[in-house]
Amino acid sequence: MTVRRLADGSWESIATREATEDMNLPKMLHQRVASHPGQVAIERRSNVGAWRPVTMEMFLGEADSLARGLIGIGLEAGDHLAILAPTSYEWALIDVAALSCGAITVPIYETDSASQIAHILADADVRIVITATTQQAELVESVRTDGVRHILSLDRGAERVLTGAAQDVSVEQVRERTDAVKLSDEATVIYTSGTTGMPKGVVLTHGNFISPMLQAYDFLPLLINDPKSRSLLFLPVAHVLARFVMYCLLAGQGVTAFSPDTRNLVNDIATFKPTMLLVVPRVMEKVYNAAAAKAGGGAKGDGTGGKALFRDSGQALLSGALSRGAGSRASRSRDDSRGVTGCAAPPSTSRLGDGAGAGSWLFVFPLRVLTMSAPVS
Repeated sequence: MTVRRLADGSWESIATREATEDMNLPKMLHQRVASHPGQVAIERRSNVGAWRPVTMEMFLGEADSLARGLIGIGLEAGDHLAILAPTSYEWALIDVAALSCGAITVPIYETDSASQIAHILADADVRIVITATTQQAELVESVRTDGVRHILSLDRGAERVLTGAAQDVSVEQVRERTDAVKLSDEATVIYTSGTTGMPKGVVLTHGNFISPMLQAYDFLPLLINDPKSRSLLFLPVAHVLARFVMYCLLAGQGVTAFSPDTRNLVNDIATFKPTMLLVVPRVMEKVYNAAAAKAGGGAKGDGTGGKALFRDSGQALLSGALSRGAGSRASRSRDDSRGVTGCAAPPSTSRLGDGAGAGSWLFVFPLRVLTMSAPVS
């Protein structure tokens, strides 16, 4: 792959593989099954805390069951389904199930206010909302629009409801829906954070994900297409960055796990033993500040303690990532039939220190590093 820096400071890469019109995100996962049957794709926390292996066949089987249930409760191709939940196995499952039905998913941030949720429900004309908790479901119910037909929460029997509704829907019906989805069809509407006004929806097609995914496989083969790769996701998949990386990993050959609660992140890292972590500079900054505070201000005082802790844990990468991202221009993308994408600064990758284990990588994205736009017609 050819990667070059343009005169305006953005970066450009030319895809070596082209996406075809019959491709979509669920099909990318089915291709993994066809190419690597029986391969463990995910490790999921069991009720007793152990990591349980899940093959892609198992994952897609669960997604098919949910998809049948969604069709059974009236989800039509082109309908919008909203997900309000933390980064988790269940989030990925619901997303794949909805996309397999030909529906369009609408992520809702866990931090969104009632007024922001009300705006998203109305603006996207959401038909079904699935939440992680009863409390979240009640919040959505308080601002429910006339278009919302169902509000389901995972802790209040959402899977049981969908399993019951799936009885009269066959897997073949799900396959027909999936096969009808084209590369240029809408996959998701992702809303901005709303810090400067009401959230604005950004429409992304299946092609907006798949074209950069094909580039990523060439650009980062050891992180994506290595069966020994182990990736732990904890950034919100409601955001496009983690969502894009999630699909890269699931369609690749490595093993992916999710950490829904950052309070358990340290323990999840210790037990899952990832070889790759996806982070952004702000997360690294928080880690560094916390480490410096525990070291008694060593980073500012003697110039050794805090800095050594920062360096030994792989955090030294932060300074370079921040310096490149702070003064960079807003990301831009330049698309043609080959699906060229650009970014203001490239992601930083670095091997972690000995304490993280051999072969471990830290993957730091400067802010606004990723843009995905549909090819200009």
